[in-house]
Amino acid sequence: MAAKKSTEIQKRMAMLEALFNSGFKTEKAISDMTIEQILGIDGLSVDEMRMISELQKAVKNHKVVSFLSGGDENE
Repeated sequence: MAAKKSTEIQKRMAMLEALFNSGFKTEKAISDMTIEQILGIDGLSVDEMRMISELQKAVKNHKVVSFLSGGDENE
């Protein structure tokens, strides 16, 4: 039986859970994260690290909901 693939939203929620479990629980804490801190989170994939970078940009641009939903404000 093939493993069920995670949806994009599930992947984003799993990445958020990893951040929260590592103590990064606010927009400020997430946007202030350094690459060393990101690399220090156990079990993150390269894709999840990329998502963290995207999340940091979304926080800076006040577009967190768009990031979480995978939507585009210009649609």
